Amino acid sequence: MPGLLLASAPVRRTGVLERFIPRQRFRYALLALVGLVLAAVTMGTVVSGGPSSFADNVLIEASRIGLVDVDDLSKHSSQEAASALAEARFHEVEGDTGIAIEAYRALVTAFPRSVESVDAYLDLGRAYLSYGQASEAVQALETYQRQKDRQQSSNADVAADDALAISDFLLGRAYRETGDVERGLAAMERYRARQTPAEPYVRLEMAEALLSAQRFAEVQDLLEPVTRADLPATAAARTREMLAQAAQGLGDASAAADWLLRAAKADSHVQRQADLTYRAAVLYHDAGRTLDAQRLFLSLVTEYPRLAISAQALDQLDALQVPVSDYFRGDIYYWLDRNDDAIVALDRLLRDAPDDDLAPQAFYYRALAYRDRGDRATAAASLREMARVFPGAALTADALWQAGQILEGLGQIDEAIASYKQLTTSYPSSDRVESAFFRQGLLQYRSQRYADAARTWSILAASASSGTSRTRDLLWVGKALLAQGQSDAARQRFDEAARSGSWDYYVLRARNLLDNAGQPGGSYRSAQLRGLSDADLAEAAMALAAWGARSRQDWATPDDGLKAEPAFQRGDELMKLGLRDYAYGAFGAVGEFNRLLDRHSTDPATLYQLSLYFRDRGIYYLSINAAYRLLQVSPVRSQAEAPTFLLKLLYPAYYARQVDDASRSFGVDPLLVLALIRQESSFEAAAGSSAGALGLTQVMPSTGKSIAQALGVGDFHPEDLRQPSRSVPFGAWYLADALKTYQSNALLSLAAYNSGGGNISRWLQGNPDRDPDLFVESISFGETHSYVRLVLQNLAMYERLYLY
Repeated sequence: MPGLLLASAPVRRTGVLERFIPRQRFRYALLALVGLVLAAVTMGTVVSGGPSSFADNVLIEASRIGLVDVDDLSKHSSQEAASALAEARFHEVEGDTGIAIEAYRALVTAFPRSVESVDAYLDLGRAYLSYGQASEAVQALETYQRQKDRQQSSNADVAADDALAISDFLLGRAYRETGDVERGLAAMERYRARQTPAEPYVRLEMAEALLSAQRFAEVQDLLEPVTRADLPATAAARTREMLAQAAQGLGDASAAADWLLRAAKADSHVQRQADLTYRAAVLYHDAGRTLDAQRLFLSLVTEYPRLAISAQALDQLDALQVPVSDYFRGDIYYWLDRNDDAIVALDRLLRDAPDDDLAPQAFYYRALAYRDRGDRATAAASLREMARVFPGAALTADALWQAGQILEGLGQIDEAIASYKQLTTSYPSSDRVESAFFRQGLLQYRSQRYADAARTWSILAASASSGTSRTRDLLWVGKALLAQGQSDAARQRFDEAARSGSWDYYVLRARNLLDNAGQPGGSYRSAQLRGLSDADLAEAAMALAAWGARSRQDWATPDDGLKAEPAFQRGDELMKLGLRDYAYGAFGAVGEFNRLLDRHSTDPATLYQLSLYFRDRGIYYLSINAAYRLLQVSPVRSQAEAPTFLLKLLYPAYYARQVDDASRSFGVDPLLVLALIRQESSFEAAAGSSAGALGLTQVMPSTGKSIAQALGVGDFHPEDLRQPSRSVPFGAWYLADALKTYQSNALLSLAAYNSGGGNISRWLQGNPDRDPDLFVESISFGETHSYVRLVLQNLAMYERLYLY
């Protein structure tokens, strides 16, 4: 987008604007006051004594009270304005839209005569739109167009450019959002007439305006050509969904339902597919197509039992008096945590139809409902009974696994081992076998049967299916040998694990044990949070040449072949238009850039270019994705052997300024904060989880409210968490609070950050000094078990790259 490029993400503590007023946020407001003086001169404001004397008097008074240095103001130059614009754009690229808006406003008032102030009005309008301030966007964009018109009228060589056309589109969106549909459509039509690569998406935006005005027939005419365009899943599904809205507005519920089903088929996100299908079923019912409605409701019940929408479909079927198997009814209740209802329904199936094909599944989920209701003994017995009654069922190995897990929690170690052994001997092809073998060894170790544990893990290490599993098993063989006093043999196993060549948590733990290193803490330490250096770029050029890529002088600029690709052109234009959701799909969505990456997933040169291109535009998670794909197609065997340039793209220090400032304020390790952000959001500022967590550090809104109160932040809104200037300090404070609670133990603090502090004492089993490796393997939440290992794995890499 015009100006929204970040060639590198430097750590800057001062900027051009700070030369006049030093405070980061307040300096913009204060500088704007001085800018009003300059604006008065520029616009010819008439006051007593004339504009010049008015300006002189105000500047003299401002200088007297120390607000501004007149000598500094007299040195304003184009270079300073350009630097101020770059700083404002830096904030916008990093997702700090609120601060960017302040910076743009300060710039246009402080440097009103500069060319940069004209460009700033365009960026300001786009930022206002992103921030949900449409009226302010209209004012900024109209100002931009007036100033552009003056430039063209005063200089015949200044022609209408792409930026002016982009302002038409942005202004059209702003008009639409303020309710001025006609002017919005007119402005977007001016842009569409240029036939840019983003033309299908402009039709989508215009259709949104027409829908808001209930001009449904025009929506159909406008979108019909878009249905034939080759668009990514997100845009294709949205096109068909809007056509459904138009058909429904015209009173054709049946056609609307047809379009919703096409939207569901086009979409790539399971939750949206289910929601669209449910809406289609309701419309079919309204249109009198009862059998079609029943068919769709039944498909939701049978195919999406884990989604809440399936319960609504079940209610619809009950209202229509359509019989539904008690298995599906019980399955849905189970996933809704209605465990008593689930047990009743599944009991009924097992009583009335014990030979039903779904009886084994009913047995399994009934047992899990008992477990989740708190009756763990009944659950374990039922799962063991299932293995006896249905030995050949698909879920029987899972039943034995779940029984072992429950029995562990009940402290019935021998019974748990027996369940795991039954699984490994009776179901050797199950994907649970390795985990069951490992848990047997772990229970033997916890029971101080160290020789048995060492034998179990040695057998497992010899047949491990992945490098991570093997290093884990070798680590524990070493620990079992060490517990028997066989220190030399133990060190051999630790050394074997450490030299595996991979970069994972268990390799790092083996190295720590060899070095007698303690667990990582979390206190503040200084780090050099810098991006790619000249030496890194030179290393990249040499590596790419060795990997078969042609030599290039400027890898950060996409080559002509890449720029000629339609997906690249559309994605690049969409970024300029502020349509980021269509440019790239974050976390489940699919945009133009996602497809571009898939198309070049085996081309090292293009992947490197895309990683840099995405980095420079603030699409950090796709930059990491491209770098990961580059690693996969390179001859490098693992991250442990990867060149530094590639590692810095995989483990970047984005938001370094905010991270270091917040870490210093709260006394937490900035490298640990970066490691956490990488795992939580992949540096995607607008990230949101299905549970409702938001932003870089994935703070829940309720937690954010509590943090805001603790920090004295007023007027907190959950969406503030999508702003890095809010998310980073909130996440750092929350992590620092956990570190304080757990005496600077990073492992325990990360587990608490992810799962909540209430689970830590259970996993510690009453021993705050418990063996950290036993603590990790006692974490019963699969997500948290992976989370702590991955964040600590990230931390080790950040230490390698930035701690010097």
